[in-house]
Amino acid sequence: MIIESQINPSLMAEKTEASDKPPAYSPVPDGFPGGSMSSRQQEQRRRPIQPPPAPILSVREQRARHDQHPMTRHRAIPLPSPTMDQIHIFDRKHNIEGTYYVDPQVPMLDPSKRQKEKSSEPFPNASFRTVHDNIDIHLATTGDARTHPKANIRVGTKDGLVKVTLLPFAPSRPRIGLNMFSRQGNVVLLLPTNFVGVIQLSTKKGAVDILPALTRRMKIVKSSEHDFIIMVGNANEDPDGVREVSFCELVSRTGNVIVGLDGQDQYVPPVGFWKKLTGALKGSHQP
Repeated sequence: MIIESQINPSLMAEKTEASDKPPAYSPVPDGFPGGSMSSRQQEQRRRPIQPPPAPILSVREQRARHDQHPMTRHRAIPLPSPTMDQIHIFDRKHNIEGTYYVDPQVPMLDPSKRQKEKSSEPFPNASFRTVHDNIDIHLATTGDARTHPKANIRVGTKDGLVKVTLLPFAPSRPRIGLNMFSRQGNVVLLLPTNFVGVIQLSTKKGAVDILPALTRRMKIVKSSEHDFIIMVGNANEDPDGVREVSFCELVSRTGNVIVGLDGQDQYVPPVGFWKKLTGALKGSHQP
């Protein structure tokens, strides 16, 4: 038996279209994922996340972490800025020679070791000493005269020759405070042509010798049989405007003190007795 369907075709089409659409969703309460958030939750979400506080480390732990960091291991170590130490040379058995530039900006050594000394002289920036040997050196200064106007230098020996040649002074370089002494030997100082300063020469049993070229550029301030104070150059003509002038003191107990201009005056060392005798013997044997 065949039963025909009484369902309207238009109703079937409407049911088919309705079944193709997804079911409607009910609204999600506030605070749940996918739903709308409250103003407080929105404010907390916009606020940046604060990192946890860093742990307090000791100095040793901080250095260990710094050394283990890859950027620290591969980073080039910067070289220290160039510095120059003080110059203090003491040699018992050899002569002292060479050229030295003294910088008064370098911090001086601890003067506490000289507390027992009664000398009022300033602690030197450089010193050169021997016992029985000679000293023949060239000296100059380096640095800025506006911050450190003078470099103090001491050069001395017990019974040897002391000879110092000062190099020309560059503008704005520190002036020089030079103390030269020898108990029994000669003390010789040769000055550059642009030297400006005061020179004091003292000897107890020797002679004071001012070489000819220097006599035309100096002015005698004080003179006696064994002491001279002379002024060389004109302090008012300094190009850098620094009012400090150089001061050189030459002292010998039994030797001679000599001062002159470098390149114009000639210092001839005295010939000893045995050299004179040897030369006389060689001359007598010549035909």
